[in-house]
Amino acid sequence: MPPLPGDENSVYPVDRTRCSHYSVAAVIRNPAGQLLLQHRDDKAGVTYPGHWSFFGGFVEQEETPADALRREIQEEISWCADNITHLTTSIFDQYERRNAVAYREYFLLEYDDRTHPRLTQREGQGMAWVGRDQLPDYVLNTVPIDLPVLVSMLNPRIVFLTDRR
Repeated sequence: MPPLPGDENSVYPVDRTRCSHYSVAAVIRNPAGQLLLQHRDDKAGVTYPGHWSFFGGFVEQEETPADALRREIQEEISWCADNITHLTTSIFDQYERRNAVAYREYFLLEYDDRTHPRLTQREGQGMAWVGRDQLPDYVLNTVPIDLPVLVSMLNPRIVFLTDRR
């Protein structure tokens, strides 16, 4: 398996001096094809308060993206995710911050409530399983960096580049 982006021998080195945000996100899918989204807190200090996003968070200085994802998922929804697959990478120019670039790694996690423990949300004001039919209700209130991945995962006619080979 090739190294994950951000790992020591990665073909996708991350220049942390240019990144305002280096983060990971979990694209959690259930057997019905729905994706789990977090309704972000609506309070000061939260980027895009009140918006919907994938669960995840920042990569700490000495962490690999995969380790950061496992830590964030445990912290946010009390799940010890074991089988994760790197899905894609998104680079987002934050025009509101001069010379700032957000770099986000997306990982696919398959969740089945028949075989996995119940998810307990610890961060955010809510969570929802979103399917293709519900997508229009979420599009206008989704964190911008997550929107292309959300739309392409729920609409098979839209294709995005992945790192899967």
